[in-house]
Amino acid sequence: MSLIEKCRNYVMKKVNLKGDYVETYCRELLWMINQELQEKYFQKLYFTINFEVEVKYHILQEAAVSFQGMHNAFYKANNPRQRLENLKPHYFSKLLEDENFDEYVKYISDYKEFVKSWIEAHLVDHYGESQDLAALEKEILSAVIKEVKVALESSAEETVTLSEFLECFCQEMSEELVISKESLDIILFNNTSKVRSFSADVQVCISEVMERILADQSKLNVDMILQEVPFKPQEEIFKRVFGCGKQCPFCKVPCEAGGGNHQEHFASIHRPQGLGRYRYNESKELVYSLCSSDVTSDTDFRNKDTGWERHPYKEYRQYYPDWRIQPDASIAASDYWKFIFNKYNQKFAEEYDALPAVLPADWKRITKQQALESIQEAFNMKE
Repeated sequence: MSLIEKCRNYVMKKVNLKGDYVETYCRELLWMINQELQEKYFQKLYFTINFEVEVKYHILQEAAVSFQGMHNAFYKANNPRQRLENLKPHYFSKLLEDENFDEYVKYISDYKEFVKSWIEAHLVDHYGESQDLAALEKEILSAVIKEVKVALESSAEETVTLSEFLECFCQEMSEELVISKESLDIILFNNTSKVRSFSADVQVCISEVMERILADQSKLNVDMILQEVPFKPQEEIFKRVFGCGKQCPFCKVPCEAGGGNHQEHFASIHRPQGLGRYRYNESKELVYSLCSSDVTSDTDFRNKDTGWERHPYKEYRQYYPDWRIQPDASIAASDYWKFIFNKYNQKFAEEYDALPAVLPADWKRITKQQALESIQEAFNMKE
């Protein structure tokens, strides 16, 4: 098998893992090329430095195309924001199935904390029922170990003394590992090992260390790992998927604009305002109308932002200039929120220190199945 074929096979194996690109892949390719060029067959060819560079350039250029495609496919399948969007119908349906009123209050009133809790619970559920976490730990650790071994090999080839070797190794691994000066001083103290011998001994040791780490990790459950690791995956996922997190000042629906770099917040469909604690001033009954309808009407609102003074809905942007609520009286609440409002009308009233809303008769006829189907339809999740 030719050198190029061997390298292509290596790249294909990595691509078939369906994971993301790792920087060590190209380093390993270079190491493979260097090892092959040291073989007797190649040594007899008396190739020039320019030829060696061109060979490496050709192989790496070809590999880069495959690795870029690998990264693009991984990102498309694992885009955090898209994953959260895909989870929405699932947590709506789970809320519906669990029938936990307190969770609805948390979702409506504190969307940020709800999403944080949901992400952590989803991680625990996913990794607690499979061997995926152990496989992920092994994959990450194996990638680090491979990179260390490549750095050990290259450092051993480029240096003569042990101090030079350690300095070269630390420089190569500066972005991946934190190595203290004190630990290097301990290694150098009375150490008369040859560079090659020392490098080989370390490679044997790190393989043993890897097995011990994996054995220790296998004794921990997912909850313990999520709480103990310094790099909290649930926090990092939250930062990447949450977006701006702003909620409508009336109905508390979250902003649907992606990321945080937008000047205006919006939501395609708003909810009954009573879910966001709004009640009629005189009757104290929860409001069931939608923001999109009220901003076309001659009614008014008041809250702490207005100093409890009445203010026309049509002029809501005087207080909330960063929100754009599409004025459309024809838009109706989804069957999902009609069902939830009707089911927990009394509880919402008690929670918000108000009186239950006087809901339209047709809201009371909506079934749990119809509520679920409205979510599936809204997110194109028909089964």
